[in-house]
Amino acid sequence: MANFPNKANVVIIGVGGIVGASVAHHLIAKGWKDIVGIDKSSVPTDIGSTSHASDFCYMTAHDNMTCYTTRYSVEFYEAMGHYSRVGGLEVARHDDDDRMAELKRKVSSGRAFGTNAKMISAKETKEKFPLLEEDMIQGAMWDPDAGLVIPRSQTVAGKLVDQAEATGDLQVFQNTTANGLEIHEGKITGVHTNRGLIAADAVIVCAGLWGRLIAQMAGEDLPIMPVDHPLCFFGPYEEFAGTGKEIGYPLLRDQGNSAYLRDTGDPATAEGGQIEWGYYEEKDPRLVHPKDLLEKGESHWSPSQRDLEMEQIIEPLEKAMELTPILGELGWNEKHSFNGLLQVTADNGPSIGESPNTRGLWYAEAVWVKDAPGVAKLLVDMMTDGITETDIHSVDVARYYPMQKTPEYIRGRCYESAFKIYNPAVHSREPYTEGRNLRRSPFWQREQELGGYFMELAGWERAHGYAANEVLLEKYGDRVPVRENEWDSRHFWRVSNAEHLAMSDNAGMINLSHFAVYDISGTDAATLMEYACVAKVAGTTPIGKGIYTHFLDRVGGVRSDLTILRLAENRFRLIDGADAGHRDYVWLS
Repeated sequence: MANFPNKANVVIIGVGGIVGASVAHHLIAKGWKDIVGIDKSSVPTDIGSTSHASDFCYMTAHDNMTCYTTRYSVEFYEAMGHYSRVGGLEVARHDDDDRMAELKRKVSSGRAFGTNAKMISAKETKEKFPLLEEDMIQGAMWDPDAGLVIPRSQTVAGKLVDQAEATGDLQVFQNTTANGLEIHEGKITGVHTNRGLIAADAVIVCAGLWGRLIAQMAGEDLPIMPVDHPLCFFGPYEEFAGTGKEIGYPLLRDQGNSAYLRDTGDPATAEGGQIEWGYYEEKDPRLVHPKDLLEKGESHWSPSQRDLEMEQIIEPLEKAMELTPILGELGWNEKHSFNGLLQVTADNGPSIGESPNTRGLWYAEAVWVKDAPGVAKLLVDMMTDGITETDIHSVDVARYYPMQKTPEYIRGRCYESAFKIYNPAVHSREPYTEGRNLRRSPFWQREQELGGYFMELAGWERAHGYAANEVLLEKYGDRVPVRENEWDSRHFWRVSNAEHLAMSDNAGMINLSHFAVYDISGTDAATLMEYACVAKVAGTTPIGKGIYTHFLDRVGGVRSDLTILRLAENRFRLIDGADAGHRDYVWLS
């Protein structure tokens, strides 16, 4: 092994996982040199989530960003020769109309974002996946591009690191622990390790389950927590003996039971000759703080694998046997079944991008296998060009306000996210019950008295309409559309439209407390605002004037829309959306 260097352009913490390895690949592809990758264990990792991941890749989601990263990742894996495009099914049981409706919505979203998903009948589903009981389902979503990273994402991570090392631009040091971060005047300057200090202009945290611990070395936190994910194996299953396949049938999701299933292919392959069944706990998911993770050697598994008791899964497993009786016919491989730790987050999105507090400190955390190369591309594009191909506001680590990164908030929100991974279907406007009432406007008590319909955004309790104003529907009801579908009308109040119409006809008072409001002042304030804004907000703009405008990125793409008030020659007040406010504040800073 080479001597440990005392400096590098970039240090990747956690290079042995699929995320860190993908980041190394994309850095080199973008021309970066003098990169050092460290990992607290082996490379590829034998202790992180990559070492036991199920490696599923479904293309469908309700947001464009996720469809983008998964589509890119699938194409990336396939180009490497490590993807089996067997397709994927998501079924709706015969008594679950809500799930059937969700599958239809998912197909609509997927088609809008460029996937090839479609609905198929129960008969067609049985033809594609003979192991299920046809009379137990009413139909399914079929994603022909879904598949499996083969033979393992762990293998792919190792291959990517080997290729990166072969270029001479990456040095890798296994069994090298990050013990601290060197920060000077708000900028990263190096990493303290068990081998010594290495100076660096940029540090990328791809430490997976341990990411929060690295963030805390910089005096900040990430709204992420590991959670137990029961994973069971049944066998022997020899349907694909002699085929050499890593997987024979399509992937199967039974999300109404919060579960999935697949075969593991030819018994001669690495984990072949079995049926793999995974479950996401709906009732009481068990979160684990990263500081409580065992070290390598302290468990007969690994730090990311924990013991599994049949009692914790017996109810959903029995339900799974109704759909796929093969699970009851095969033997349970107890010694290979375990709780695999993966990450959940406070809003179901990963944390990607530059630290809001420390320049040069970058994160790619809470990223699953299906998105790893796509996220790596976005991160490296941000580092290199300052822009990305797709809008990343929903995953930008700077989206969180400080009060959304307290231990209580993180645990509460992550717990709630954990039992909604698969089931029930989550509405795009579904309010969280945890982490509420963090911020209330001065009018909150009065809004309560008026029957406010409260939703939450960026910690604010915001009334979306008032029961006291329902009388307005008598006057404006014929001009307010009725959303006939229950899903479309959920978390929507017709009175809010009536209130808008009444205010147009008369007058009203708008509560701006929930907006992100901050002042920009100083000798260069006018120059900064002119640079950031599309509209002219300085120069000849009169003091006291308010202007609605946009922030643009360096190629003219819209970053945000907001109102600028010119308060003095070199003083401006920004009235920004609550959800975008902190991210824009960090960008301006």
